Parts: sequence; C-alpha cells; structure tokens
Amino acid sequence: MGLLFLLVPMQIGMSNFIMNLRNQAAQVMDQRVKVMREIISGIRPIKMYAHEPFTRALVSMIRKAEIGWLKRLSKGKSLFTSIFYSSPALISFLSFMTYALTGHTLYASSVFTCVSLFNSVRNVMTLLFPVAMSSLNDLRVALRRIQALLLLEELCPKCQGLEQSDERPKEEECSLVANGISAYWSKDLPKPTIDNLSFAVSQGRMLAVIGEIGSGKTSLLQAILGELPLSQGTLKIKGKLAYTSQTPWVFNSSVRNNIIFDNEFDEQRYNDVVHACALDKDISMFYDGDKTLVGERGVSLSGGQRARISLARALYSDADIYLLDDPLSAVDIHIGMHLYKNCIMGYLSRKARILVTHQFRYVKEADHIIAMSEGECVSRGTFDQVRLAGIDLVAMCPHKTVEEEEEMRDIQASAAHALHHENLSVLNRRKRADSLASSEDNGLPGETKHEGAVAIATYIQYFKSLHSIPASLFVLLLFVIAQTLFMLCDWWLSYWTDLDQDSVKKAKPVPDRDTMIGVYAGLTFGLFFLTLVRSTVFYELCLVASRNLHSKMFDAMMRAPVCFFDMNSIGRILNRFSKDTSYLDESLPTTLMNFLQTAMTTLGVVVLVGANNPISFAIVLPVFIVFTIERFYYVRTARDLKRLDGITRSPLYGHFSTTLLGLDTIRAFGAQDSAVHHFHHHLESNTRALFAYISVSSWLTFRLEILSAIFVSFVALISPLLRSSLTPGVVGLILTYATKLSSVLAKSIKKGTEVESMMTAVERMIEYCDLEPEAPNETDTKPPKGWPDKGEVVFKNVYFSHREDLPPVLKDVSVHIKPAEKVGIVGRTGAGKSSLLATLFRMAEPKGKIEIDGVDITKLGLRDLRTSIAIIPQEPLLFSSTLRRNMNPEQNNDDSEIWGVLEEVQLKNYVAQLPQGLDTCIDAGSMMFSVGQRQLICLARAILHRTKVVVIDEATANVNSMTSKIIWGAINRRFRDCTLIVIAHRLFPVMDADMIIVLDAGRIRELDTPYNLLQDPHSHLTHMVIDTGAYEERKLRELAKTSHMEKTRTVTDDHKSGEKAVNNECLKNDGGDERSEKDGKKTDTDKGSKNYGEYVQDNLPSIKIKRGDDESEKDTQDTHF
Repeated sequence: MGLLFLLVPMQIGMSNFIMNLRNQAAQVMDQRVKVMREIISGIRPIKMYAHEPFTRALVSMIRKAEIGWLKRLSKGKSLFTSIFYSSPALISFLSFMTYALTGHTLYASSVFTCVSLFNSVRNVMTLLFPVAMSSLNDLRVALRRIQALLLLEELCPKCQGLEQSDERPKEEECSLVANGISAYWSKDLPKPTIDNLSFAVSQGRMLAVIGEIGSGKTSLLQAILGELPLSQGTLKIKGKLAYTSQTPWVFNSSVRNNIIFDNEFDEQRYNDVVHACALDKDISMFYDGDKTLVGERGVSLSGGQRARISLARALYSDADIYLLDDPLSAVDIHIGMHLYKNCIMGYLSRKARILVTHQFRYVKEADHIIAMSEGECVSRGTFDQVRLAGIDLVAMCPHKTVEEEEEMRDIQASAAHALHHENLSVLNRRKRADSLASSEDNGLPGETKHEGAVAIATYIQYFKSLHSIPASLFVLLLFVIAQTLFMLCDWWLSYWTDLDQDSVKKAKPVPDRDTMIGVYAGLTFGLFFLTLVRSTVFYELCLVASRNLHSKMFDAMMRAPVCFFDMNSIGRILNRFSKDTSYLDESLPTTLMNFLQTAMTTLGVVVLVGANNPISFAIVLPVFIVFTIERFYYVRTARDLKRLDGITRSPLYGHFSTTLLGLDTIRAFGAQDSAVHHFHHHLESNTRALFAYISVSSWLTFRLEILSAIFVSFVALISPLLRSSLTPGVVGLILTYATKLSSVLAKSIKKGTEVESMMTAVERMIEYCDLEPEAPNETDTKPPKGWPDKGEVVFKNVYFSHREDLPPVLKDVSVHIKPAEKVGIVGRTGAGKSSLLATLFRMAEPKGKIEIDGVDITKLGLRDLRTSIAIIPQEPLLFSSTLRRNMNPEQNNDDSEIWGVLEEVQLKNYVAQLPQGLDTCIDAGSMMFSVGQRQLICLARAILHRTKVVVIDEATANVNSMTSKIIWGAINRRFRDCTLIVIAHRLFPVMDADMIIVLDAGRIRELDTPYNLLQDPHSHLTHMVIDTGAYEERKLRELAKTSHMEKTRTVTDDHKSGEKAVNNECLKNDGGDERSEKDGKKTDTDKGSKNYGEYVQDNLPSIKIKRGDDESEKDTQDTHF
C-alpha cells in the first residue's frame, strides 16, 4: 500500500509535467494556426505573388518545432502510460515478495482478494483521483471567470448623465441635446476621449461630425448610445434611436430578417427602404432574393452590400434620431451619392440625423457641422461659418479607412475597463480568427458530412500514414506481447500460491523462493520495459501519421483553386488545421492506445477464463451476442447524438459570437430581450442533446453490469463442479479476471466509440488531401528568358467565370494594352474589375486568349506566369515572419538592395531604428507597422520583383495623403517603363492614364482616353465624374485635360525632333558641317504639368504625366481593339 500511495504524488507530478509540455506545444500550435489563418485570409495575394513555396517553408518550420514539443510530450505520456499499465503487477510483486520473504505462506483466497482490491484502489488513487483534482482545478478556474464576468460594472445610462424618455414623444418634439459632455474609455488616459462637447439636433436637421483619425467621432456616437460612460455633462434624448456602425453588422439570417430586425413586416415600408438604400438590383441578383442567407458575418455579401443592409435596418426601424457612423465609406461614388440623396437627405429628411463622415462632399448640405480634434470641438457652425473660421475642411475630411479607425479604437481600448473594452472591441472582432469550434456557414455551400460509420478505407489510409502497414502490425504485436506478459505475471502468482498451499496441506517440498521471486521479478519488470517501448514506438508512429497527413493536406490546400476558398469559410478550413490536427497530434493517439489496451484486456479475460474453465465458453457466446447487439445500438445512437450535439452547439456559438460583434447595435435598437431569447433557445437545444448523449452512457453501463454479473455468477457456480481439475490458485485467477469484464467491456466500447468519433478528423483531413488542384505550376511550355521584356498585354474574346457551374462574369472582353501604357479600369461594384485582374493571374481558367509579349499565358505553368507579374494589392499582406522574409520571400535579393528600396519608399530610417532591423519579427496582427507602412512594404516588395507588368489594385485606398504621395512617387520613378494596370475605385489615380476601360456587367462599355470620354456628356465615365460632386468634378476634368494636352504636345515635339534628326543625318551625308539648331522648346513635364497635389491639395499624390520613351508611338484616339 505504501507504493500505491507513493504513486499518487508521482502521477500528479507527471501530470503537471505533461501539462507544462502540452502548454509549450499549444503555444507553438497557436502560432501555426495564426500563420494558417493569415495564409487562408490572404490566399489571393499569396497566389498572385506565387508565394506558395515561402508559406510552405514558413509553416513547415513552425510545424517542425511543434512536432519537437509533441515528441517530448509523447515520451512523457509513454512513461505515464507504462507506469499506470504495469502498476498492478509492480504493486503485487512488491507486496507478495515482502510477504513471502517474511516467512508467510501465499494462499489463493488472500492473494487474489488483495489483487482485486489493489486494482480497485489503484484505479481510484492513480487514475480517478488525479482526474478529479484536475477537474476540480478546472472548475475553480471556470467559476472565477464566471464570477469576474458577473461582477463587471453594468451600464446604467441614467447614472451616467444620460437622460432618455421611455415614452416616444411627438415627431416635432424629438431632439438630442448634449451639454458639456466628457467621457473616458479609461480613467488612466491623461485626457478625455471626448472633452466638453455641447450640441443639439432636432427634427429635420442634420449634424455632420468631421475630424482627423482619432479625433473622437465614433466615441461621440458611443457616448450617445450609452456605451461610453459620461464623466461629466448631461445628454438628453427625446425619441427613438437608430444606429449604423462603421463596421457594418449583419447576423446569420436572410437579407429580409437583417433589415426588419425584430420588427413587424410592412411590405410598403420595406420596399421603400430597399429602394432608398439601392438594394433593388442586388436583391434581384441574389439566388433566393431577399430570403438569401447572408452567412456568418455576411460572408456571402460584399462590404458595400453589408453597409447598405445595415443602413436599411436603421431606416426600417422608423426611429426619430439616426446616428450614422460613416455609412458611405464602404460603397463606390455612384452608390454613395444615391444613398446620400435618396436616403440621408431624402427618406430621412424629416428625421434628426448625426452623420460622421470622412468625405468632403457630404458635409456641404449639413445644417450644422462640428469639427473635432483630439476629442475637442475646434469649430462649429454651418459649412460657410466653419470654412470662414479658417478650418481646412479638406484636411479635416481625409478619406481614411475602416481599418485605420479600428486601429485607433484598439489603442484606446487596450487599457480600458473590462466592460468598456468589451463594448469597444466588438468593432474590431471581424478581423480576428474564427472560433476553433466549428460552425455551420449559412450562405455558403454546406460542409460535406459523412453518414454512418467511418469507412474502412479511412483506417487503412491512417495506418499507412503511420509509416507503413508492417510498422502498424509490429505495434499491434507489441500490444499482444504486453498483454501476454501481464497475464503471465498473474498466472505465475497463481502457480506460486498453489505450490505454497501444496507444501502446507500435502507436505510437498517448499518451492524455492528465490526462483519464484526471480521469475516474478523478471516478468514484472519485463512488462514495464516492454510497455514503455510499446508506448514510445506507438506515439512516435502516430506523430509520423499526423505530420504526413498535415503536410499532404497543406500542400493540397495551397494547390486548390481560389473558388474553393470562396465556397468555404476561414473557420471551416482552419478547423482542419487546428481542431482536427490537434486530434491527430494528441487525442487520437491517447484514445487509440487506451482502446487497444482495453481490447487486449477483454480478449485476455475471455482467453484466460475459457482456457482454464472450458465450460464457461457456454456463457461466453450468449454474452458476446448480447454485448454485440448493445454495442451496435450504443455506437449508432451515441454517434448520432454526438453529431446532434455538434449541430446544436454551432448555432449557439454562432449566435453568441454574432451578438458580441453587434452588441452596440443590438443595444441601440433595444433588441436585448430578443437576443437573450434566441440564446436561451439555442442553449436549451444543445443541453437537451448533451443530456441525451450522457444518458446513453448510463444506459450502456447498467446493461454491461448485468452482463458482467451473469458471467461472473456462471463462472463462480461452474468452478466448484470442476474441483478435480481446478486448483485454488486457478479459481482465484479466473474469478479475478471475470470481475474485470464489466469495466473493460464498458471502457472498450466507450474508447472504441471515441476512436471512431476522432477518426472523423482523419476522414476530414483525407478529404482535403484529395482536393482538386488548380492548373499545374510547371508545364512543358516555358516562356523565353527575360520574359516579359516589353509589357504588351492583349485580351482576345475573353470569357471568365469563377467556377465552371457559374455564369461568366466577363463576357467577350477584347483589349490591346501597349508597352509602358498606364491603363485605368473603372466601373461600379460588381462590374468585373477584380475579375479582369483575376484572369491575368489565372485565378480560374479563362476562355479566350490572353497574351503577354506574344506568349499565350494559358499554356504556361502558374508559377512561371505569376512570378512575371507584380501586384500592389489594396489590402497589404504581411506574414508573421521577419521583415526581410516579408520583403524578399524568394531570398534572391541581398540586404543592400532591400535597404535601397526601403530608402526609396521612405521607410529606411524607421526600420533602421528598430532593434533588429531587417530581422525584426512582424506579427501580422500587431500595430508595429501602420496600414500605410504595410502598403509601403508591399510596394517595396513589388519593386524588388522587377517585372514589366504591374497591377495596382487601388493601392492608396487605405492610406493617408502623405503615404499616397510616397507610393505614387515611387511608382512613377520605378515603373515608368512598365505597363501599369490600375484597378480604380476612385477616379483621381486614373485621370492621367493613357486609356480608361469602363466595365459594366462584365463587358467593356467604353474604352478611350479619359479626356475623350469626358467630352461625351452621355458616357459612363462622365456620369461617374458628375457623381463625385461639382468640386471634385472640376478637378477631375482639369486633370484629364492637362494630361491630354501634355501627351499631345509630347507626341508633337517628339515627331518634330524625329524629322530634324533625319534632316541632320542627310546634311552629314552630303558633307555639310552645319549643326542643327533647336527651334522648339524642350518639353519639361515637371514644369509644364500639374500634379495631383495641386488638384486635391494634400489628398492625392504627385504624378508626372509623361511616362516612358514610347509616348511618340501612342495615338490617343486609338481604342486599341
């Protein structure tokens, strides 16, 4: 018993040691999952950059470190398993050896009673007790977390100076009055987030709030909503509030339900709202109209559609006061002007409105303007009053992005009180990882679900992944040998007791105790070492299987076409690399080990009892039949109930996650009761399924206890009839093993069911291993060396669809882009701009012909094609790696080149000040680099790429004016001899282009120079320019005209220079010695043309109009078909 009690702290100590190793492995796994999340999120630019080898090396490096920790963990688990499995034999050996050496005789009745007790106490002390202590610790942690949540300060608007009437007033009485309000996100901040603000807004009037990044505009709306507690001042609200967040919030339901949002359906009001929010066309294009499911976080919608649905929800609520947090920044100019005129200034014209905006064009018609800076009001009044006060409205209205605003809010919230942090962080959670708990992605194609038992082929595939089938058979043989040794230990003890009893009762010679103890010791310690070897080999092979399947799955995923990622959410794909891989790394090996051990023990019980008492086989067959039937029912029922548990848990997690994301919106609309009601509904559904699953285990245990009792009773009653052939030791051995039957049967069934459940993870991983790949990376057709050397791009009758089963999104596109031309591609949302870019990189296989410098790109390998085109994406992509690897993934540039490019994009000084310079590790989610700096890093990456074709996907959409200048300045210097294809959502960057392509519904509607297109009052481009407003329209037209005049003059001067050169050559040939005189002025584009900065002050970059040496060959009237 001393050893038994010694095993308890030993097991606890080993459990803690294993837990520490598991935590270390979990940290590396978290890093791998984070990188996988970055890869899946940025799969499009990764494929466009052809960075698959880099991502594969990065993941392999992290996975190798993770496997290293898992190997240490497996060694600890092997030792733990060996001690636990062999502890009955060790305890029995030490106990009976001591008993024998003290001169006592071993009697079967005493020995096997002790063995049974040892087994029972050992299970409690070494298995159940440590598990209970661990569970108790987990319970304590969980209770503390729940307590911390319940003790959080609750929002109490009336206690914070916020006065809101419960009854809805008359329409003309609706108003919002703020009097000297101040508020902190955290009391630790040195200055209030909003400081001493006073304003009022009443029915039919609009208050515009403007300001630079971090000035406190969104915080002001949060204070009005009661999300940001007031530290001083009063806020009186008369009327019902409606709110649209800057990050649009939608929940997993139909488009209609997202709009009506817990209100009664009014068809006329609904149709008016849909029209005002420009959703008519979108809904008509949805596969199921307004009943189409939007999916988790609106994955099936574009950003603009989410923004308009969020705005429609506010309109449909028929509120009195509308808080609009920059609702127009996520839509294009045309849609934005429609929403402004028909929605904000039309449908809501009789309502009180507070509009936060970053766009200059929307503040002119406001009744009152508040200009904010660092939480304070620096100016207020009408548009003219604010302008006359010396406020630079253009500078106060930078077109900044949601991402930059979210970064600012994250900084403010990092030190805030937990409640305030929770309220604020929902605005940024859409960028975080999907929960590892899998969830159904409504709006996306359903995930493949395998019905019934796991296929035999899955087991075979897994055992092949262990290393080989012979290796698997060898491990199985080790299990058989270990069980045989275990039974030999007990058999030797039975043999020893019989000899001792015979020496007393029959006066036979006393057995040699040293021999008996020596053999017993050899068997016992042999069992321990064999178990240790068996466990070590088994866990090692399981890690080999996990490593092989993960590697194969990752390679298959990276070779999958982009449409695969469109049809599967990040969470669904990430689940394979997190939860499923974790099962293969840890849970499955442990559970499979336990199952094989219990299966061998069950087999050993039947063999030992049957061999010593053959009559017992008469009861074994009926018991086995009943056992098989009960197992069949249990496994089938438990499998379905487990599946039901997972199915009901997904909506619960999904609802909880969605509620957190939209908590401020739910509170603003007063929909808390509805959210709680839906939460209780999902919780009860999941609880019912979980209770049923647990009840099935009780059902099985009860029936197995009955079977065991019948079996033991039969053996006990039959044994006396065979007194002549059974010794007391053998009878004790039989009864000891027979009493084990109940527990080992129950454990073997449960572990077998767990193994089958976890094998679904193998099934899911194998499914991803067999993904259909995109076109090959390498083909027999190789491009010429140095290709492309000119940059000529030709589209001939190109049709393109993202999937074969979808209609084409590009139809009969034909265009000829000459070398070194700058081409702008414009069009409304969904016109096909991004699809045209996708055809160039063959994100899906187009129909028709696309040539670059005369080479048909559809015949090239994807890697040869994509490495020959540079791209500067709209959303900069950085990986969790060093800055050097991020800039130079292929590692084909030396540090001097990297530093030179960093100097060109004006990041050299900043990087040089970092402690590790180029070796600085970048966390993709950290704020070490701002959005603008990240874009500059991507620009530097494109410069290092050195290619003749460069695609720019609105590279300055997410940056401030200074960064925009740097980007366009570097582009004009380094890519002046390259063909530039600019995907434009805003028009200024393409007004100096050599050619504009206007796309609509996948077809080219217009193709000419910007100047020529603007001469036609009915052209699409003209309408787009008019929609920007009179101020920007004048600047755009001026820029297009200046660019056209400069290019025309350049062509003329180059033509004259060419003629003069010919005449001079003729004079030389005639022997003349006159020198030609220059009678024309040299074209100086730097002096003769205006740049972007002169047109939009600091809002856009400076660009030279003349580009390259091939301008003389361009005909501005040529449409290049």
